[in-house]
Amino acid sequence: MKYLVTSALPYANAPLHLGYILEAVQTDVWVRHLKLNGHEAHYFCALDTHGTPVMLKAKDEGVTPEQLISDIYELHKSTLANFNIDLENFHSTHSSENEELTSSIFNKAVEKNIIFKETIQQLYDEQEGIFLADRFVKGECPACGALDQYGDACEKCGSTYDALELKNPKSVLSNTAPIAKDSEHYFFKLDTFSEFLKSSVEHLSDQQPIKHKLNEWLDGELKNWDISRDEPYFGFKIPGESSKYFYVWMDAPVGYLASIKNWADKNNVNFEDLLNRLETNSDIDPSAVALDKKKFSKMKSIDQRKEIANRSVSEIISRFDRKIKDPRSFKENKKTVKIIKDFLKINCSLD
Repeated sequence: MKYLVTSALPYANAPLHLGYILEAVQTDVWVRHLKLNGHEAHYFCALDTHGTPVMLKAKDEGVTPEQLISDIYELHKSTLANFNIDLENFHSTHSSENEELTSSIFNKAVEKNIIFKETIQQLYDEQEGIFLADRFVKGECPACGALDQYGDACEKCGSTYDALELKNPKSVLSNTAPIAKDSEHYFFKLDTFSEFLKSSVEHLSDQQPIKHKLNEWLDGELKNWDISRDEPYFGFKIPGESSKYFYVWMDAPVGYLASIKNWADKNNVNFEDLLNRLETNSDIDPSAVALDKKKFSKMKSIDQRKEIANRSVSEIISRFDRKIKDPRSFKENKKTVKIIKDFLKINCSLD
């Protein structure tokens, strides 16, 4: 068998945390297992670089977003090497390959009439001159009245809502009251693929909880997906636009393919041939559906997040918490690296 394996893309605004290291170790162990059993297996990943958080962090540090992601890329690459993670290729979503593939997917979707424009209202920070993403606005939950809730969901009652429904909203960036402002956005007709996606769930994962969650989403009405953002924004411009950008979750999933293509081009390997071997994770990417429904339907999922020595990630983190007070605050240093390596060796060894 031949496998192309991926794990979650780390985001380019901070050092790698413990949860990511555990996932990377598990994925690497599985890939090594495949190789030892005579299979051809390649492990690909990339740095997730686009979006408002990266843009704002770069502004705070007085550097360009390009410089910020370049520095974080080297830091992540060094950390992964320190843990001996055997990646075939660690690339970046801010790359020519990713822009080419993302634009190609978008153009094909336009040709198939599954992209449309619509004028929407969004919260706008007049002082900062920026439309506010859900995580950059807080207010009172419209359902239960809880204070200090983000613009997409209430952490107290669990309700989800539009940021415009927040009561007494305040911008996290300037602490001022935002206004509602119109803007034309691009949308993906996700509801068009409702039946196709429902029929695809069965082969996307062997794990029942994953299937249950996917069906839970698909049993409800699928909302059309907003794939655009207004400037200022750090990302790829939409073809034919001067001030509209692809939403980070449009190009980030394509980053897996971009990493594979980058490696293939450097090694004189046919990229299309590699795609025919692709093993996807359980996240349904409508971009892939738009690109080629037949090819997407042939892809099968292998969930690399297997239990190692019958221990789940959450269990390992819980036990590791006895050694490190806050495992989510993991930062690379020699002492921490030795503790984690020793812990993983003891608790994640395979018979």
